[in-house]
Amino acid sequence: MRTFTLRPRSGLLALIIATALVASACSATGNGSTTTTSSATTSTEPIDYAGSDPAPEFPPDLDWINVPEPLTLDSLKGKIVLLDFWSYGCLSCIEAFSDLDRLQQEFPEELVIITVHAGKFTNERETVNIVAAVERNRITYPVINDSEYAIWSDWGIREWASLVLIDPEGNIVGGQTGRNPYDIVQPVVAGLAAQFADTIDRTPLRAAPAIPPRPAGTLSFPGGVAVSGSDLFIADSGNNRIVRVNKTSGEVLTVYGTGTAGLTNGSPQEAQFDSPQGLVASDDGTVLYVADTNNHVVRSINLETGDVTTLAGTGEIATTPALALLDEVRLSYPWGLTILDGVLYVAMAGMDQIWILDPTQNIALPAVGSSQQGNINGPLSQAQLAQPSGVTFSPDGLLYFADSQSSAIRWADTGNDAGRTGTVSGPPNDLQDYGDVDGTGAEAHLQHPMALVWDTTNSQLIIADSYNSKLKTINIETFLTTTWLGGEQGFEDGDAPAFWEPGGLAIDGGVLYVADTNNHAIRVVDIETGQTSTLVLSGLENFPVAN
Repeated sequence: MRTFTLRPRSGLLALIIATALVASACSATGNGSTTTTSSATTSTEPIDYAGSDPAPEFPPDLDWINVPEPLTLDSLKGKIVLLDFWSYGCLSCIEAFSDLDRLQQEFPEELVIITVHAGKFTNERETVNIVAAVERNRITYPVINDSEYAIWSDWGIREWASLVLIDPEGNIVGGQTGRNPYDIVQPVVAGLAAQFADTIDRTPLRAAPAIPPRPAGTLSFPGGVAVSGSDLFIADSGNNRIVRVNKTSGEVLTVYGTGTAGLTNGSPQEAQFDSPQGLVASDDGTVLYVADTNNHVVRSINLETGDVTTLAGTGEIATTPALALLDEVRLSYPWGLTILDGVLYVAMAGMDQIWILDPTQNIALPAVGSSQQGNINGPLSQAQLAQPSGVTFSPDGLLYFADSQSSAIRWADTGNDAGRTGTVSGPPNDLQDYGDVDGTGAEAHLQHPMALVWDTTNSQLIIADSYNSKLKTINIETFLTTTWLGGEQGFEDGDAPAFWEPGGLAIDGGVLYVADTNNHAIRVVDIETGQTSTLVLSGLENFPVAN
């Protein structure tokens, strides 16, 4: 894909601005490369920001979201148009939206942002699932479902998290691939706005419909669950809070967080979170640890006083992995949590690593993964991971993790100085080989699994094969992966239950709790019989979400 190319008015190439910070979890080729193209020669001549090649029109008959009717590039002449190619399971893509928001706020009349969703996974190509992702991520821009990659192919896109800029005359200015595009794109948009100031159409588009809040007393896209004693803790991710309930009756005991996204410590009524995901209780049950994902920190909740504090992270996103003190370390999208002997293990999805947080030693450091994204096993520090989301230990101390973008369940021997990683379910060495197939080892195919727990009674792993909307089991002796519950996505209880992108699991003896994310529900499964019910929460309406 070409980069932003700015030409002096003489037509000679004067400056190429390009930075391709490719997050290879979202790479179409899956080769884990990172490339950079630096500036070329400079010129004193005025820069011509206009493009020269006409932009291809959108194909007809595609599904659109957030607009009353499909848009055409021809109808948008007079506007600067920015196309954003994304896939909702790609963290780099989601991260880029904050930069898009900055651009839209800076150029509210001149700029139109259209997001082209080209799903990596089969599940991501269904419009109903994209609508859920749009709601979950509070996306207000027009969205096209490019399910057959028609626009992707027309534009020659190779990577997710790619942008293409079109001038007000409908010509292609250039493109950019990677995280944090603002610094690259903003000067070009500003240049176009100045160059076409006399002809830009400043009429606003019809506003996208407001995303309605979830009904009072309900959850919103719960992402994680944890059990401690008689209590069940729920990461009410879409409402930016943690809900504590009686695990049997569903009575709501406490809610931690106002519901407004933020990074604030304090009492349950003062604290703020931002899309919390993984949860785990301390060994003695006095502390709940929270992966506060979009804040890039791990929080702790004192379960006796209710006070919320920050255990690790500054709130600034990490760009490179580095050992540091807990209050100085930078994290990147911490997701799943587990604990062993008082030490936290964190699925650091944004760094493609597993990290250790040791409260006793006051230290944070990478434990598994090189931070080069891929699906390659080897020594702990050299292995390549791809957006790990869920983590758990078996009784013998082996760490298992759901490597989401690899569509694999992998293990790491973290208790051995010469430890290595391996794969128990799913093909190794490939980020694109996914599916829904039971089988042994590499014969099994999953689709973006996000959570797993160890079932001590049956000596097996239970996994949330999230994009297949199924629960599966893995026999660790034979590496046999078997579908247990679920089929077509939906919402059904009973002995043939249906789920919709389940994202979190917690086990309590013979009972499995499932954060059924897109169904906004907590499901309760009898492991012996498979009978599934939905936990009815009582009293949640007494804890309204702040606007």
